[in-house]
Amino acid sequence: MNLKNIDNSRSLFAFMIWTSLLAILPFLCLSAFTIPSADDIFYHNYGLNKSLLEFLIHHYNTWTGRYFSNLLMAINPYSLTSQLSYYPLMTYGVQILFFLASFLFLKVLIISLSLNLVDPLVTTKTAKVEKIKLRTLTRLIYLLWIALFFHKMPRPTDSLYWFAGSSSHLVAMSFCLFASGLYLSSFKQNYLVQMFYYFLISLLTICICGSNETLMLQWIFLIFFAFIYERVVLNRLNLKLIFPFLISIICFAIVFLAPGNKIRAENLQGGHDLLLLVFKPLGLIVETCVRYLSVNLVILLFWSLPFLSRIFILIPAFLKEKRSIYLFISLWFGFFFLTFVPSVWTMGGLPPRRVLNNTYLVILFLSFFILLLKINSWTFLFRFKHSWDKYFPMKLQKIAFLVSFLLLFNHYEAWKDLIHIPRFLSSLNERNELVLQSKGQDLVLKPFSYFPTTFFYEDITTDPTNYRNVVFAEFYKLKSVKLSTQESPN
Repeated sequence: MNLKNIDNSRSLFAFMIWTSLLAILPFLCLSAFTIPSADDIFYHNYGLNKSLLEFLIHHYNTWTGRYFSNLLMAINPYSLTSQLSYYPLMTYGVQILFFLASFLFLKVLIISLSLNLVDPLVTTKTAKVEKIKLRTLTRLIYLLWIALFFHKMPRPTDSLYWFAGSSSHLVAMSFCLFASGLYLSSFKQNYLVQMFYYFLISLLTICICGSNETLMLQWIFLIFFAFIYERVVLNRLNLKLIFPFLISIICFAIVFLAPGNKIRAENLQGGHDLLLLVFKPLGLIVETCVRYLSVNLVILLFWSLPFLSRIFILIPAFLKEKRSIYLFISLWFGFFFLTFVPSVWTMGGLPPRRVLNNTYLVILFLSFFILLLKINSWTFLFRFKHSWDKYFPMKLQKIAFLVSFLLLFNHYEAWKDLIHIPRFLSSLNERNELVLQSKGQDLVLKPFSYFPTTFFYEDITTDPTNYRNVVFAEFYKLKSVKLSTQESPN
């Protein structure tokens, strides 16, 4: 590598790091303004006159078998204290858990692969290229992963800012990442430490399976995948994986057999069509992949090709075997199918977008990992890159990458919401004053002067008998409440 190429790489790496930090910033700032939505208020209201055990048994028998997420809804600071000021802290708590879990997983993965990478960031007078520090690589990949995840995640509100959603999805996803990191790091430990790690994985499995059904199925599939991968590629039988696998099956039975699931299923329509189940998931995979595409994802793909090509020759040989690559491609499809098959069977279509959020995070990571494993076979990408760089110079690519994180997709909404926060807070304060003055009365409220779509999950409606209105009125001790009009003034 000559001096010019080294300097270009250094400049590009620095640009990606700072741009990714900028891309994450608005989502963190918006967390400070989160407020409870209907489900949060409902769980709080219901738990006031119930013991913890009564609360959990009731929901298990009448609504859902998600025992762990129900536990979080019962014992979170807002439910226990009624203090609205705790809600943003809960939001930040979930996000910190996710940031830590994803970072530790990535760090353990890179260390486990023992990559001996070349540092394109550092130059010397003799043009000698030094080895890159693992922490620099981890930070770069991590920031890009999170920034792209925020950029095109199907619905940020559900997973990042709404505790009733994040407690059953993003928290469970974080536990999956923690458990995966423990599994990977166990390979270099002695037997006693390995057994302790698998004990922790089993505990995390109980929490994951008790959070939501889709991620439970995906986690069971991932444990099974790990067992098969070790047997087929590494030629070893890891019997320690049987413990979390058996626990996951037991937890699956507990969740599946919950009487509340039958009641909940009666509210779902459009499913139980075998012909639809055979063909629709394939169509949804294609459709969703197209939706996941973004300008920045394509730009990053071409930026990463030379770097991935250099990494390829340094990764362990067993990862490059055909059977290894085929298994990872099967894992990629498996996560998609386990996202869509349950929803097609129960509802006839896509699952809630908070379910897609988890799948997108995993698919985003797996796609680049598979690209790394196939980089020397997919030479057509390098031909595309040559034309891409010829007609789309690097300076324009950087501008497009930056502008996309400011003006496109979730980032457009996030920056817009951040700019209009004063309007939202003004409307919220005005509403709170009216609510406090109207206890015991029928209250008609105006819609917010600005509705922040990034972090505000849902408002009350024009129907005072609507579920959201009823729980809102109960919490604030109103006779009834409704909006004067449902039209958003944005």
